[in-house]
Amino acid sequence: MRWNPAAGAVVVLAAALAPSRDAVAQRDVPNYTIQRALSEKRIVLQAHGTGRTTGDAGRLTVSRGPRAPKGNFVVRVPVGSVLDYHGAAESLVVASVRGLLLDDRTLLPMPEIQVTDASRTWLVEAYSVDMWKSGATRSTRFAMDDPDPVLRKILQETRRRRFSTKVTQAAVWIYSDQLSPADARETLDLVPARWKAAKSAVDRALGRRR
Repeated sequence: MRWNPAAGAVVVLAAALAPSRDAVAQRDVPNYTIQRALSEKRIVLQAHGTGRTTGDAGRLTVSRGPRAPKGNFVVRVPVGSVLDYHGAAESLVVASVRGLLLDDRTLLPMPEIQVTDASRTWLVEAYSVDMWKSGATRSTRFAMDDPDPVLRKILQETRRRRFSTKVTQAAVWIYSDQLSPADARETLDLVPARWKAAKSAVDRALGRRR
């Protein structure tokens, strides 16, 4: 699979309208991980691709489930949560919730999913964990799986180092698909120094000595 950054929606940020992370956390509302909310039927989820190979690659459409609590509530997507696809297309690992999609071109940044009476769609930052499979499309439908503990550590390390989307994807593929420097140049147009930086992040996340 080759890097394809241009596919999918063009997102215009509406940052001035977004509540802060602290404001969301302080609200006196029920709070669940997305895995718990699904298992307890608090929500109904439809997870799809965006047409991008990585980065802003996933869409989560969330509505109230049959056992939803009264009023609004918050759903968190843990880092490392896996959007699983059993087929020809890639699966994805989630790095963060980017925000609420107001339409295909407008994003309202929010770090958590806020469930109301309306069905709403959220954009997630996600990375392919299947280098050799075809990229997910807007019609690709995923199942939400539990967080992968190793991928969680890798994504936390790449976030700490402020890696670009390309280098973060390289780090994920180094772990999941043994991405080589030659593969990184071919699929991501990544120079060897950037591959080494990604490999260093993976080694640190795995507790390896360099």
